[in-house]
Amino acid sequence: MSLTLSDESFAYQAIFPEATEDNKSTSNVGLRADGRTPLDCRRLKLRLGPALGQSECRIGNTWVRAVVTGEVVTPPPERPNEGKLFISVDYGAIAGSATLPSGDSAGLPGSAQTPEAVSLCNQLERMLKGSKAVDVEALCIAGGSRVWSVRLDVHVLSDAGNVGDAAATASVAALMHYRRSEVTTLEGSTMVREELEPMPLSIHHMPLPLTFVLVKSPDGSTSAVLADPTSLEERLSGGALLVIVVNQYGELCSILKPGGTSCPLPTIVSCIHAATGRAKEVHKMIADALEKDTSQRESRKKDIHHKYNARTVLTISTDGTENAAAQDAGGDGAKGSDGTPEAKKARTNV
Repeated sequence: MSLTLSDESFAYQAIFPEATEDNKSTSNVGLRADGRTPLDCRRLKLRLGPALGQSECRIGNTWVRAVVTGEVVTPPPERPNEGKLFISVDYGAIAGSATLPSGDSAGLPGSAQTPEAVSLCNQLERMLKGSKAVDVEALCIAGGSRVWSVRLDVHVLSDAGNVGDAAATASVAALMHYRRSEVTTLEGSTMVREELEPMPLSIHHMPLPLTFVLVKSPDGSTSAVLADPTSLEERLSGGALLVIVVNQYGELCSILKPGGTSCPLPTIVSCIHAATGRAKEVHKMIADALEKDTSQRESRKKDIHHKYNARTVLTISTDGTENAAAQDAGGDGAKGSDGTPEAKKARTNV
């Protein structure tokens, strides 16, 4: 989508304000169109689904949903002791979908896959597989015979800018939330142990990205680095992206700079510091959501296994009031406060 002159003018005036004769104040220098400073991020909202392995992430009006599923498959002969992590990206009903790895995911003319979906799928592949976040060897059930194939489906429901960060956050949360069934092998056959508690995936670390765009001023004399860009700022940058991926331990996982305006080293270092703080913030949000979800599921289990106490009987007094009378083990009936039997007096059969 191309920028209109009004959009372009408004965005440039917000990012690169100029003092006029009527207003010499430069207090708004560096503020963006939505009022944020260059390194400020929009509010992130995370929600885990009712089923294990489902999550939704919202950054502003950008909305992404991730779903993780698994199945038992036969491993390829070149990697007999490793499971699989399969990533698929869908850009909603209007845009096409992209799947990697596959034989027709190049986004060629005539393909149903869009360049945006292919690019996002590539980014998730590098982030999750390149950093070895998921232990694929732990997905092996029986070497050379049976392994787990974990599928991550990412659905972009709304793209209002910085869809990569939203997709990555939803993906990591869904992988952490997912539980696989316990499986045993007996004489070549695979048995799913439904009676056993499902197991989480073995995840070494949580790579979390922060995306920046580099925008040049209209005269080209200066440039601005903006974190968590909106769709307007992404179009204004002309594709000059900088993606910093940091895990929860503050370790730098990767830097992606596909092209566009050059970025000096001091600016990259500043972006790394901002990405480190953002990664810790998002990690805490994911950890809190997982802890709350686990607590709610444990509470529901207790409610399911609650047993009816046959010793407690609801009685209705002759005056119309209700009370619970506890029967003794011998079945002598309800007793009053003084210990005397009052079965005939205190209740009637209903």
